Formats: sequence, C-alpha cells, structure tokens
Amino acid sequence: MSKKPSKRFILLGGIPVFDYMLRVDLAEVVRATEGRAVMVGPRILLPAGTVFEFRADHDERPLWLNPLANRPLQDVHGKPFFSLEFGGKHAQQFEHTLCADPDTVLEELKAAFPDRIRSADDLAVVRVPESVPVHLGGNNKNILEELHALYGSPELADQTRGIALEHRFFFDTNDPRYPMVRDLYERMGVSTGTPEELHVDGLLPRISYVLTLVEDDGAARDRIILTARSNEEVIPRERLNQTYFDIEYRLRRDPAFVETHLVINSMTNPEEVRLVARLLQTAFASGVRTYLCPTLTWLRCVDRMIEDKFYAADKERFYEYRKDFLYSAVLPFVQYLVLNREELAEVDNLVHKKGIDATASHIAHRMNRGRFEESYEGGKVVVTGGSQGARYTERLPRERAVRFWRKAELPEGIEIRFADRRIVCGDDYVTNLVSTLGAGDVFTGVFIGLTALGWDGGHALRAATLGAQHFIQHRAKPAIADMVAMDEAHIRLGTETELQDVISHHVASSGDPTRYGTITDTVVTIQTRQLQHPFREILALETGLAAKARRGRGAARARGRKRITGGG
Repeated sequence: MSKKPSKRFILLGGIPVFDYMLRVDLAEVVRATEGRAVMVGPRILLPAGTVFEFRADHDERPLWLNPLANRPLQDVHGKPFFSLEFGGKHAQQFEHTLCADPDTVLEELKAAFPDRIRSADDLAVVRVPESVPVHLGGNNKNILEELHALYGSPELADQTRGIALEHRFFFDTNDPRYPMVRDLYERMGVSTGTPEELHVDGLLPRISYVLTLVEDDGAARDRIILTARSNEEVIPRERLNQTYFDIEYRLRRDPAFVETHLVINSMTNPEEVRLVARLLQTAFASGVRTYLCPTLTWLRCVDRMIEDKFYAADKERFYEYRKDFLYSAVLPFVQYLVLNREELAEVDNLVHKKGIDATASHIAHRMNRGRFEESYEGGKVVVTGGSQGARYTERLPRERAVRFWRKAELPEGIEIRFADRRIVCGDDYVTNLVSTLGAGDVFTGVFIGLTALGWDGGHALRAATLGAQHFIQHRAKPAIADMVAMDEAHIRLGTETELQDVISHHVASSGDPTRYGTITDTVVTIQTRQLQHPFREILALETGLAAKARRGRGAARARGRKRITGGG
C-alpha cells in the first residue's frame, strides 16, 4: 500500500509545448529583405514573402517558417507587409501552413500573391545559421520543474517530504516526441494518470517557434513566439468529462484526503473551461486552495466558451461578457490570482481608469467568498511587472486590520471595518540578463510552492522575485541556495531595492456632511518603505516557524493517543 502523501498538487492546463528555438542575426534579416525590414517601436515590419529557413537538430531536412500563417497583412505605401511584436505571442489563425518543407510553403505563397511571387527568387529567405534545438516548454511544465527544484532544497527537506505532484492533460502517446515528455515527468516524479487516461489518438502536440533577433552588438531582442494550431476538438467529450469528474470525486470523497493545492493555467479548449468552472465550486466547498494563472490564451478560451453559451443560473440568463463570467463563476471560488500586468488589464479593464493597485484590491474583495454575498477575508492577488517588481494585494479582516492599527500606535476608539494591504517588492537591478522567457512561470512556481508550505506572503514574494532573477541570468531553475546567493550578490553590489508595505484601513465613520459632500468611506493609510531583511534571515525565520508548528502538531497527536488509550 502506497504511503499517504503529506500534500498534493493537481495542475490543470499549461500542457507541455515543443519550442523550436530560432536565433538569427538582425543583419541577416536586413540582407534577406534587401533593407525593407523596418523597426517600429516594439515591432518589426517585414515584407510579405519573408520566410525563415532552418534545420531542426533532429532532422537534416530544411524547413520554412511562414509567419503569414499567424499575422495579418497590412498595407505600407501600397505594398503588403506584416508585423511581428517583440515579446508577443502570435497564434496561428490563417490558412497558410506555419512550418513545412520549402515546396509546400512556396506553392501557398505563389497562390496568395500571383502577381508578386512566381518563384523562390521572389521570396526573402532568412537563413538561421545553426541547427535549431527543440526545448520542452509549457506553463505548468515550467512550474513543476521549479517545484521540483525548490522542494529538492536541503533547507526545506523537513517540510517537503511526501509531497505528490500531478499534471492532468491529454497527449497522443504514439507521437515520436512523446518520450521527451514521459522521461521528464518520470524524472520529476510527476503523475499524468494512467496511459489510457493520457492517450488521445490523433491529437496534435503543442508546437511553438521562438524567434530571437540578435543585434550587431550581440544583444538579443525580446523573443517573438509563433504558435501552431491545435486540434483539441478530437478529444472525446466523454473522456474530458470523465477526467474532471474523477478529479471532483477525489476532492469530495478521497478516503486518504490530504491538503490539496489546485493550479489552473493556460487552456485552449472551451469545453475544458466549462468543466473548470464546475470544479472550482467543488474545490472551494472541499477546502482546496486554488491558484488561478489566467494567461491571455486562457482568457481568449473563455471568450470562445461564452460565444458558445454558458448559463448563469443566479442571473437566469446566459453570460454575455468575459468579465461577468470571471466575477460570478470563477473569482469567488479562487484564493490566489497570479498574473502579469497585461493579463490584469484583460481580466478587468478598470486598470486603465483606476490603476493597478485599485484594480487588484477590487478583485481581491470579490475572491474567496463562494456563494456568499459578503467576504470577510477575500483573496490574494499577485501582479508581476518584470523590471517594475511584483505586487501582493490582500484584504485583511477586521481582526488583522486592528492589529496593524494598534502596532502603528494610531488612536484607540475608532472602529475598523477591514483593511487593504499591498506589498510591493521591487525588482532588483539585474546586471546580466540572458532571457526572460519562462521567468514568469519560475516566479509563479516559487510563490505557489512556498505559500503551500505556509510562508508569509511577503516572504514568498521576495523569494519568487529572487528566483526569477536567478533564472533570467542563468537559465536554470533556482533552489533556495540560489535565492540566498542572488540576494547576497545584490547586497554586495548595491543593486537591491526596497520593499513597500501599504495598509489602508477602512474605518466605520461615514455619512457625515462636509462643505463638499457626504462622507461615504474614510480610509487611513499607513505606508512604509523598508530595507528588506537578508534572505538568509527570512529563510531561518520561516523554517523555524515551520519546525515549531510541526512540534505543536506532534504534541497534539500524542495527547490524542493518550486520551484514546486512557493513559494518565
């Protein structure tokens, strides 16, 4: 009989992606296009007929990558061009083949532009000089790798024994690339269900082409990602339903129920989002902690589901807008929301009017309330901002708000209703940046991993920031020792930044008239800037608290056994 795990993570969405890593000099792009390539802000304009020729490291045949499968044409002085955005992710949406042998791509372009393209000589063929490696990516795969590295840290050994990791998705196990997925997951000890539960015949693997343009001085522009079309419609609806019903059953009726952490990430199948909406309610009722990472891909998938109709029982009508669905069917059943600034704006465009902090507070108030109208605790919203640092927003219930009020030695006798708290962890100055690709997933993996161990939100935020910085410099998943080293390197070089802790107390006094109007809400805000403790000290504090908690639980179990056996 297998030993009961101490904790378990169940990850949904964010399935493995095969990333073809194309790296080419900008000078080669200029040569191939005969100087017609134009840089416009964060974009590069290329003439129609521009293709990228490369050879994958597992295949000697030349392949052509045609961005017109993903990008629309635009007229520039009477000539057709298309744009690629640095840092952008462009999904396949047109009938052109994204990547194929040269003859296939050439025939499609000749048919599309019969007056301009008659032979390969009329194309701008950008040649990638080196064999293109294929990396295994994917949001949840990256998070799992980080959890594996983090929980392998000797400093956390006493807290991480017996933690089970599970990632549920579908894959055609007959695809020749499947062993790459299988071997990695087996090496990390991650369960993907039985082979029968995993396999769907004819399901295309996720493929992306990551294009990096290199300047003359060797500096690399931010990556451009072109994603191939998927065919998730081949997944039988019965199989999808049964997978989610099985997860629900385990959350409700698992005889070996353990502390469970549910992570929802990027999805492209609207049918799966329907089942997630139901699963969130079961998870909330079962005391499962849920982390939602609403990528732009996931949000677009929500839009497609709403177009196909989803009924709002409490409103007695079908949902019409994404925001309506998120605030009614998703956020009330989620404890943690982890996203970047662009994703925040897509979740609620209020950010354009009131800013990041007010929007994050508004969302936090609407989270973690289930079906109740009033929420006393709310959820936690983590907004990453790259070089602008990360922000952790939560709603403090009255008891915690009063504690901070007294700590600040503010006047007694004032009734506090609740407080909004915001911790801003500045992104230290990074002096050696290699690539930001995947850094957001590393940040998320560290934050979720340490939060699940009971770390303070501000401490987990600091660790996640240091871990992401280590990753973009070394392209290796960080363990605790790497975060300590990164922190002490910042201290040594003077490149660290301060932390801001902002607590806004909402007091009960309202309704009083003034010269200008009637008071509807009185807020007293305390803002402090803090030189952060060395991370080594934070680690000692958190591991010490965990050890104390374990001793307390052990003593409680001993007292329980003594009562059962009738000991004196």
